[in-house]
Amino acid sequence: MDFTLAPITTLVDVPHLLVPRIVMTFANLYLMAAWIFPHALSFMLALVFTHEYKELGRNFETRLAESDDDRVSDSDIETFRQQHQKISMNVDHADDILCTEVPGQMGKQTLDPLLSGTRQYMVLAFSHEHRY
Repeated sequence: MDFTLAPITTLVDVPHLLVPRIVMTFANLYLMAAWIFPHALSFMLALVFTHEYKELGRNFETRLAESDDDRVSDSDIETFRQQHQKISMNVDHADDILCTEVPGQMGKQTLDPLLSGTRQYMVLAFSHEHRY
């Protein structure tokens, strides 16, 4: 017996389970994607911002190496400071967005084992194939 179909098969006698299996497969795919998406988004944003900071550092080192007396002009420092501030503000904005996704993700991860356990219990408790 398929444990994802336990609520359907225990409460309703359905002779053909093809349609419920297709529906539950898409529901499980959706739940898996909803579980993976915040993690993938966080990882992608971390990679993008890390790349931006490294690129800014390389540009600063290049500008410093090109100067004759190992000094950078005040206008160049101000330009680098503004670029750094722009990246930092984007990181702060992304962090605000991710802070709203994390509690929902934690709730889903907390409830998922409970729901899986309930489904498995229903399979064992109400299975027509179970013999005493």
